[in-house]
Order: sequence, then C-alpha cells, then structure tokens
Amino acid sequence: MSEAQTLNQILLACSQGPTRLMRVNAGQAWAGVIVKRTATTITLLNPYPVKLAHEGVSDLLGWTTVDERAIFTAIEAKFGRNKPTDAQLSFIDAVVKAGGRAGVAYSTDDARRIIAAKL
Repeated sequence: MSEAQTLNQILLACSQGPTRLMRVNAGQAWAGVIVKRTATTITLLNPYPVKLAHEGVSDLLGWTTVDERAIFTAIEAKFGRNKPTDAQLSFIDAVVKAGGRAGVAYSTDDARRIIAAKL
C-alpha cells in the first residue's frame, strides 16, 4: 500500500454521515493556453503559476457536524515510516487550538479517532 492509497481509503471510509472531507493539494501548478501536448509534455503559451494550498495544510479538510454545528476537521494521511513535517504539525496544532479536530492518520481507524476527537 502507498500513502496515496491510505489517503483514498480514509477519504472513502470517513467522508460520510456527519463528516464531509475533501482532498486538498498544496504546492504550485501552471496554467496557460495549451499549444502542444504529448504523453509526457505540455507546452503553454503565456504560462503563469497557480498557487495551491499553503505549505503544511492537511491532505483532507472538511467538517464534522456535532449538535447542528460544523466542526472544522483536518486529517494528514501518512503511510509506513513517513512522518509529518513541522509545517503540517503546526497546521494541525492551530486547528486543534481553534476548536477543530485534526491529526495524523496512518489508517482509517486513526482518522475515525481524530473525527471523534479521541486523540
């Protein structure tokens, strides 16, 4: 299994009932007018960078409904020996301090504990 597979398992298993999660990508992409495309290359006319989520933002973001209120929920998916970065831990800490539910999940069980706020 890979980190991507773990993330997808968590997304499918935990984004139901009172919890809704969505995949968020961090980093940068490029946009522009496509003038040439092959199987491995895209050539853009007037390219410009598109900033995605800020560094450290968790892989999965959403909410968990509790007593008719939406509680912000953030899950950082990891696999094997992979560890969260300092930026990811800072984001998780900020969410928890603000009253949300957040943590690092190596499995769907970990993600369910985060969602249930049993850390």
